[in-house]
Amino acid sequence: MRVAEIAERVGCDPESAYAKFADTREGTRFHNMQWPIFVTDENYRSFCKALADYANSEEGPQSNGRHELFLSVHELFEKGNEIGGAPKKRHYNLDKSFIGTDEANLMLLKAAHKGMTQQAIAAYLGCSRTAVQKRLSALAGGVRFGDSYIKAEPTSRGGLKSTAHPIFLPLRLHEVYLMLSALGEFRAERSGGDPERVLADDLAGRIYSQLSDYAKGGIDKALDERGVRLAGLRPDFDSSKGVDDSDRIVMYEKMGLNLKVGLVNGDVLVGCFAHHADLQKCVNAAEISKDGSYIVFKLLDGRYWAVDDSQVFSVVAASGN
Repeated sequence: MRVAEIAERVGCDPESAYAKFADTREGTRFHNMQWPIFVTDENYRSFCKALADYANSEEGPQSNGRHELFLSVHELFEKGNEIGGAPKKRHYNLDKSFIGTDEANLMLLKAAHKGMTQQAIAAYLGCSRTAVQKRLSALAGGVRFGDSYIKAEPTSRGGLKSTAHPIFLPLRLHEVYLMLSALGEFRAERSGGDPERVLADDLAGRIYSQLSDYAKGGIDKALDERGVRLAGLRPDFDSSKGVDDSDRIVMYEKMGLNLKVGLVNGDVLVGCFAHHADLQKCVNAAEISKDGSYIVFKLLDGRYWAVDDSQVFSVVAASGN
């Protein structure tokens, strides 16, 4: 039986993401192979590479289309194993696919937020329930996606308790320009102390910081011509009256910037906010009252240092970020 016939049985219709791959030069070659030949070592490896090249190319599917393509191929292999006739069974599971770890975790987050059970999530991801449990455990411990920190607690029904809803969009340059332009116009309508203006600066900064120098040059010129002013790579939170130190600390931490923290006794600390570190890690833990409110920083030399928040005089971005 040809691969094309098996694909038809799992619903790879002409509009599907897999059918579009099958129309490519490499895709057609594999599509017309007999199943036993298709799953030999050399062809299996070549197919996985060709599919990944297509999926990650400009012509490949985006957003939910990537999940659709993966699931179609996963089901194709499972159906082929049912039909048999090959020397050994082959699988196309998540860990062997073109979908990376971060992308798979985001897919899991989306599924779990919908209230799907772990069994349903396993079917959605084309993996075992054990694999889902391992990923949920990792998310419960806290993981980073780019500039964002996500921590989600699994529920007994397989969902997640989390207020974090990460959005990661692989945007083209004109789309980045449109987003930054919209944020610039949004912030221009708000006063310096408005929390929404601060958040607009935060979003703009995180988007802008990921651009290449070439892209920044083009974006800067286009925004200038439109008369849009952004706070830039490092939003000037410190000049925004009404934003307290705790908000600044969290905002800078989200941007991955080191902080320069001035204390009322004249001391200055330079490091990053360590919101996940407990007091026991701090070298000065004995000096801090456990009943009070304190902040934990990871200094540049790697030490953890606790500070009573009432002793914080100023918080600014450290130079050299």
